[in-house]
Amino acid sequence: MDPAETLLSALGEIPVRGGQDVSSKMDAPSKVEARPLSKRLQQWNGAIESEFVANIPSFSFVSEPNEDSLAKLAVAVETLHGHLVHTVLSNPPLFSGNKELSSGSESGIKDESDVARGGIVLLNDVEADATTSRAAEAVAECGAARTLEDVEDDNEKLILTSDLLRACKNILRWTNQRRALAMRVRGQSGPAEAEECVANDETKRLRQPGTLRLYLVLLEGCSSHFQKGSTVLTHRDSVAQTASLALFHATFGAGEPVADVARSVLVGSKVNFIPSLARLVNLPHPLPLLISLMRHVHSLVGSEPVLAKRLDSAVAEGSSDCKDKDLASVLVATLAWTLRSDPPFPGTDPGDRRSDLAVEVMRIMFVLQLRHASNNDEVKNDNDMMTQIGILICDILQLPNADFRIYDIKLAAVNLLMDCPAEYGQFLMSNNGIPPLLAVLTLQLTTVVVERTGSGAADAAAIVPILIALTRLSAANDDVKKVIKEGIFPPEAEKGFQSKAREEKEKLRGGDRGSVGGLGAKNMSPLDAPRGTVRWKLLRLMTWTESNVKRCASEFIWTLCNGDATEFVLRTGFGNAVHILGIKGLVTIPKESTVDIPMS
Repeated sequence: MDPAETLLSALGEIPVRGGQDVSSKMDAPSKVEARPLSKRLQQWNGAIESEFVANIPSFSFVSEPNEDSLAKLAVAVETLHGHLVHTVLSNPPLFSGNKELSSGSESGIKDESDVARGGIVLLNDVEADATTSRAAEAVAECGAARTLEDVEDDNEKLILTSDLLRACKNILRWTNQRRALAMRVRGQSGPAEAEECVANDETKRLRQPGTLRLYLVLLEGCSSHFQKGSTVLTHRDSVAQTASLALFHATFGAGEPVADVARSVLVGSKVNFIPSLARLVNLPHPLPLLISLMRHVHSLVGSEPVLAKRLDSAVAEGSSDCKDKDLASVLVATLAWTLRSDPPFPGTDPGDRRSDLAVEVMRIMFVLQLRHASNNDEVKNDNDMMTQIGILICDILQLPNADFRIYDIKLAAVNLLMDCPAEYGQFLMSNNGIPPLLAVLTLQLTTVVVERTGSGAADAAAIVPILIALTRLSAANDDVKKVIKEGIFPPEAEKGFQSKAREEKEKLRGGDRGSVGGLGAKNMSPLDAPRGTVRWKLLRLMTWTESNVKRCASEFIWTLCNGDATEFVLRTGFGNAVHILGIKGLVTIPKESTVDIPMS
């Protein structure tokens, strides 16, 4: 069933929209059960989140948007928004002060008895934004609670607020996924289409400046800061977390017009999210909230490079203990706590999400690394982040692979090693960090070559980072290269290989075959690559259809061979080597030629 329709059913009666009764255009929702609104929302939230997990959201009108379906979505959003604003404005025990703002005359919302029946008056967008802004200011004026004793919690109202925010998050996420799929089907929209998309956004009430501001003040006001890393959320923590998630999904999606507009409002003067985020990531929070805050950081620095510099400045300005503190130092400190806090990482409790936090932090570090590498104006020492995180990466690489959560963290660490300082290889080798990297290579090769991902992009994502990292480490340090080369070409197999290599070279010297391009070998097949070995799998990648995979695998072996074309051909076979030899100008490849690639 359409999530918008089921959300309307959970919220209660279908209200009047824009002075026009749209109920006649809709299938009547099922009769609302005599259960609290919170319970009905929990059921709806659970159902749609199950679809997200199973990756089967119901996009019933992706190709051809249906007018009735879009009308239902708009009404569901407006009704949900009205419930949220009313709940905030009519809750003195929760948010204290400003009680007069919850009256019907001030807020533009009917009295509580009407809300209980689901009959919320839906204002036009301008009035709705103004009312939501007043609700946000009412909360902001109260200030955040610092101790549990400062707040007279009304659990039922806290739970309802959390469930409403959770529903906001879910309907935004569902709409974002529907739009993303539509963009893939129809292609990228031009400026005119983008402007129309923003103007006709059915979820605009949940993305307006006032609503974004409301999400933020609820996040700040309900963040308890009592226990870092707790897996148990208080009702106030739940409000903070769901507010953070709603804010994230209202602004997430680089290149998506609606999200781009919302994100520009988020970081602009109307909401001014950057200083708040810089302060929040420096405070202790329960794990779920910490993760959502880091996803905000990831979304912002990934979408606009300038926002990383603004976050750096905001962190420094908000730090009283260290004037040189920046975003990178916050990330490193968070990662260190994640790996070294009790119980021993990654923990046995299914609710322990420290591994998710570690992956998110390292993804942000990777984005920052890319930004610094591609921006020549950045006056940032390339080694700064790796100097801080180097020991942590070694710790990560030493963790056992048995737990899939740890392996995901290792893959995130490999991404950081793609641009590591030249001297870092020696540190890795001294701390036994090279064998774990070779183990990652072996597992990723099995994924791509044996299990087959079935997608060129997936192949590249799986294997290219570890190939680039090992190539970089090998090129920078001969001792590291020796260890890596022995991992690919085992010493116990070298005696047989060297014997075959001498025979192959003798053939050329004896005149059996002429050399090509001055190469000291012309064997078409590799001299020693038994099926199933790591070197056999690597050679398979040298002729892969995905160009990045093929080039990176070839460059890796070329580096291990010290750029010696003869050794390269002996180890890989001329058929496999011809592509990279042509790129390096060692052989000339006719444009129309094809080469058969025999594999032993």
